[in-house]
Amino acid sequence: HATVGLDAFRAALRPGITEIALAGRLEGAMRAGGADFWAIPTELASGPRTPGGHATPRDRVIEPGDLVHVEFAGVARRYHAVAIQTAAVGEPSQRAREVYRLTRESLRAGITAVRPGVPAGAVEEASLEPLRQAGLEAHAMMRFGYGVGVAYPPIWLETLQMSRGTERRLAPGMVFVLHACVELVDEGIGVILGGTYALTTAGLEMLSGAGDLDLHVA
Repeated sequence: HATVGLDAFRAALRPGITEIALAGRLEGAMRAGGADFWAIPTELASGPRTPGGHATPRDRVIEPGDLVHVEFAGVARRYHAVAIQTAAVGEPSQRAREVYRLTRESLRAGITAVRPGVPAGAVEEASLEPLRQAGLEAHAMMRFGYGVGVAYPPIWLETLQMSRGTERRLAPGMVFVLHACVELVDEGIGVILGGTYALTTAGLEMLSGAGDLDLHVA
């Protein structure tokens, strides 16, 4: 369901559509495919609203050059798979591309650190290194990850938190959301990338979301 929603988001993304209408396209596609109701409303923001990590859609009209970020869940039998992506409508600014690149490097560094036996806090610490080198660590506004599974409103988060200082060790069978987020409020630029992953004995498996990929330009 999350993949269906993400495909619908990309297909509908264009100048002139409102944030609310865009969210409706992805939600409608998931519902048409049989998705259950989600525990947290779809989070979607565009342009100068993107530095708000938990912003819900408004009637703002999406414009050429905007970044648009989305975070939502596909749900089956109350199991949640969270999808996350930031995309561009038309050619974004060079600064937006640079922030996207650094956010992607942060996500990649955190993912690389995930393996059985590693303290959850060490994963976030690894994810921050690329941002630290670029002088953007203070703009990483969210924890790197958290556990996810069966959920009802008002939240889909489980107790596992991938944030600095968390000593709980990762183990096969865990499922979690991993995301990197950089918010530059003064510049009106925000990027969030990630998805839902399962840790198995064979390694990390991506279940949903855009994950580590090139910037999608609609």
